[in-house]
Amino acid sequence: MEVSDWLASIAIFISIISGCFTYKTYKESKRSNLINEIAILQKDYDNFVERYRNAFINAENNKDFSQRYLDECKNEAAEYQTKYLETEERLNTLRDKLK
Repeated sequence: MEVSDWLASIAIFISIISGCFTYKTYKESKRSNLINEIAILQKDYDNFVERYRNAFINAENNKDFSQRYLDECKNEAAEYQTKYLETEERLNTLRDKLK
């Protein structure tokens, strides 16, 4: 083998190693993005649960107001419940992908 053949072999070896590191970096980047998305959704989930609880507390504390106001509080609570359940489902899906 001549020197040019050796250099070509070394170049191929280096490109293979580079490809392996690139793939590993891609996988770690994808995992990092999933973790960030989970963190954001977890904050949203906590916010929806808090608002859901506050809507019920608001309804309980203001029982003396009109029925219309109580219905609005309950409708608001139902909306937040729907949102936090959807967020919880999405969180579970992303957590499964992370495993």
